[in-house]
Amino acid sequence: MAELSRRTFLAASTVLVATPAVAAASAPDPLLELINELKAGDAAFAAGPSIMTTEEENALIATTYGPPWQRVVNDCPIPTTAAGAIAALEYALTQMPDDFEASVMEAVIEFLEAGRLA
Repeated sequence: MAELSRRTFLAASTVLVATPAVAAASAPDPLLELINELKAGDAAFAAGPSIMTTEEENALIATTYGPPWQRVVNDCPIPTTAAGAIAALEYALTQMPDDFEASVMEAVIEFLEAGRLA
């Protein structure tokens, strides 16, 4: 049996300790996934008929962007990555915020994109 040196032990320990962090870092961001689902729903809705009855429109909403929109409104997940936070802010900017909200969101996006988190 090979002798376990301090260097071998430390190298192995580093790998064991680093492995969970790598796994956690690669976990999907729940808000980023929800925003992507919402964007896909928006696109599907936009591809629908341009003239609909109210009932048809409500049915299309229920099968496109409606469910993810309701999850954002009722139980919005916290982003786990800067990319998730940026995507949420960028999407929020598409929802016609007033000048104040838009300016604040744009400043926060710039901050996150620059990686200035401390």
